[in-house]
Amino acid sequence: MYFEKVNFTDGDLPYNHLLHEVRLVPFHWHEFIEIIMVIEGQLSVHIGKETYELNKEDVIIVPSLVRHSLEGTAGNIVSVIQISSEFINQEMPSYRDKIFVVKPDKVILESGIVKELVQFAVIELKGNLSRIERKINILQLLVTLTELLLIERDSSEIEHLDDLMFKILFYINDNISNQLTLSSLAKQFNFNQSYLSRLFKKNLGVNLSEYIMSYRMQLTCYDLLQTDENISEISLNHGFVSLSSFNDQFKKRYHMTPKQFRIKNSRLEYTDDEIQNRLYNYINLSKNDSLTSLFALVKETNTQMHMEKEMTFVNGVVDMVATNGGSFKKELIQTVGIGRAEDLLDADVRQQLLLAQTDIGIKFVRFHGIFSDELMVYHEDADGEVMFNFRTINRIFDFFVNNHLKPFVEIGFMPKELASEDKTMYFWKANTTMPKDIHKWKKLVSGFIRHVIGRYGIDEVLSWEFEIWNEPDITNFYWHGTQMDYLVFFKDTYHAIKSCHKNLKVSGFSTTSWAITEHDWTDVALEYISKEKLELESFTYHIYPIEWKKNLSDISILPTSRKGLYHYAEPDYIEKMVKNIKDKIQQSDSIKNHRTVVTEWNSSSDLFDLIHDTVFMASFIVKNVISAYRHVDVLSFWTLSDIFPEIQLTDDLFYGGFGLVTREGIKKPSYYAFCLLAELTETVVYQDDHLIMTTDRKKNYQILVHNFQEYDNLYKEFNHAHITDKERYNVFKHKMEKRVIYLLRKIEPGYYQVTEKKVNQLQGSAYDKWLATGALENSMTLERHLKETATPAVSSRMVEIKDEYSLELTMLPHEVRLISLKYREE
Repeated sequence: MYFEKVNFTDGDLPYNHLLHEVRLVPFHWHEFIEIIMVIEGQLSVHIGKETYELNKEDVIIVPSLVRHSLEGTAGNIVSVIQISSEFINQEMPSYRDKIFVVKPDKVILESGIVKELVQFAVIELKGNLSRIERKINILQLLVTLTELLLIERDSSEIEHLDDLMFKILFYINDNISNQLTLSSLAKQFNFNQSYLSRLFKKNLGVNLSEYIMSYRMQLTCYDLLQTDENISEISLNHGFVSLSSFNDQFKKRYHMTPKQFRIKNSRLEYTDDEIQNRLYNYINLSKNDSLTSLFALVKETNTQMHMEKEMTFVNGVVDMVATNGGSFKKELIQTVGIGRAEDLLDADVRQQLLLAQTDIGIKFVRFHGIFSDELMVYHEDADGEVMFNFRTINRIFDFFVNNHLKPFVEIGFMPKELASEDKTMYFWKANTTMPKDIHKWKKLVSGFIRHVIGRYGIDEVLSWEFEIWNEPDITNFYWHGTQMDYLVFFKDTYHAIKSCHKNLKVSGFSTTSWAITEHDWTDVALEYISKEKLELESFTYHIYPIEWKKNLSDISILPTSRKGLYHYAEPDYIEKMVKNIKDKIQQSDSIKNHRTVVTEWNSSSDLFDLIHDTVFMASFIVKNVISAYRHVDVLSFWTLSDIFPEIQLTDDLFYGGFGLVTREGIKKPSYYAFCLLAELTETVVYQDDHLIMTTDRKKNYQILVHNFQEYDNLYKEFNHAHITDKERYNVFKHKMEKRVIYLLRKIEPGYYQVTEKKVNQLQGSAYDKWLATGALENSMTLERHLKETATPAVSSRMVEIKDEYSLELTMLPHEVRLISLKYREE
């Protein structure tokens, strides 16, 4: 038996809240009370002589200084509150002579404590309270416990061990690897054997040998689960005389061998390669709904999750003649993604692109699958002779050229007849294997390039961008082969393009950002192209604010199968990432002008992230664009449209798609965010965490402000139990309005047209307008209504400015607002 010393993690807050899966916790004791509530599964709690079997929604309270152990079934989820005994004694002096009811019974079930604990757990998990609010909450919980469950210590069924018994148990604990017998212990404590035997039986309810064997088994099971030690060492460390005797005792107790027990119950362990593969497989990030039952309890008990409105205040003084903010170049936001080449034949996609060209200034369009089988580009006859058919591709590029759009052509994936293996991705079966014949692949690439040059002219094609493959760092998904296989393939493809004209713009490597920052993949690739003297037009990569959780922990809100895998990153992740990557590329001599291009980015890589449809996306986009503009040349959002057949889609109007526009052409708040960004002009006067100010140097100014809100702790851990189709704003840490007051000085005196455009839940959010209709079923009437009414609010007024202007705004959560000051000539 060991003493558990717990540090309360939040400084002077006298408690910890844990939500985790309990496997096996050997007998121990501690100086705090422990309130245990089962959310899912079953839990056996051994307290003193008694064993309590807890099921879903059962609650038990373990008093301070009481010996206990825990054993849980696979997949259980347990909420635990540990409260300092010292704190309880200070706040409740009468507690010293009392004890809380321990066993789960009708008294607890009818006491209302489950409701209190559910409310407490949800608020703690969301992480949106201040320290003083959290302290108030724990005091309120203690008041409830005191009123309902505090009894006189003498009437408790729990027997507290005296000092002598503790000494004996600690001696056993410290000497468990030795041969402990009734005789040796009696000699150690100067007792006769009969007395010691009766003492043990009276206090613990079992004889000495049974206690020692049970305790040894707990310790060995714990080590089997938590360490990599071999089974022989574990058995010897805990006092078993031989491996065979240990195996016999283990099988007798658990009906399986120690090895089988370890395999069946061990925690996930990952090699470096497994960590890389699991992290990079962001396309398969699964949502964790392990707390669905907890949030079901929230609804059943009518627990209030919504906090009172709060407000943040930001202010400053800005001289509007300052020009140290650099340049906000329009090309930063003039590229956008479309899922695949074939989608560009869709009339709806084309219409959406032309709208974005008009509203946002989109110039470049990036897409997968230029060689996909649906386009019927590649064919081999019976003799293996290669034949090309570019007629369908012509329809795509004719559309671009006729509408003054430029393709950002991703060279890939592999035509089925040229593929070395039958390994595909997506609903449309993109083959991601190497070519069976590199010479035929090079012939396809050069044939394609020569064809478009012949059809559209060299000057036109020289203005296009080409990128080789997609995310080759994600092995066994986007690339089947080694990194060196890919680099040789890259070199051959590069030369096939350049053989058509040396000035064609070829970029790479279109990897995830993790390949740059978390692994040596990019270092190896840059070294290779430097050695091969390949110069890239741009260094391209993708960025999604997701991080690997490298520090595995027993205490996690994730289920065992995903414990310690990944979580949403901090709000400044994209800003830091683009800066670090820019700094790295500055050191390379193989990237022309050290140009960096993000060819995919979004708030998540989840194709069905319900947040994608909300006004949150407007603030997310504005926040990240204005914080990253100094450190990256292009930010190509993924994607423009929810018409995106990588997987089978639902029929829902707002299904959480990547797009800025729904399949029906309804503009989301994210679309309007780019519209507002497009109104910024080149010279940046000022920028901070909340806003950006620009000027065209013609006495006109633009100020773009956001009220970004951070995810709560649950959603950061990919737990989606508290978000539904119709309730999508419960996943934020705060719901804070923002009061903005800036004094703008040194403005040219005169009359200005001050125009405000704002996007929030009330204006410019089609999803929220849809909710306001009662979440009607989709119809042409509904679509037309949303297109007409879910637009930004616009107001305008004439103001006379005499050298300075006071900007004062009150913004709703997630709101973005553009304030334009346009000088009016006399």
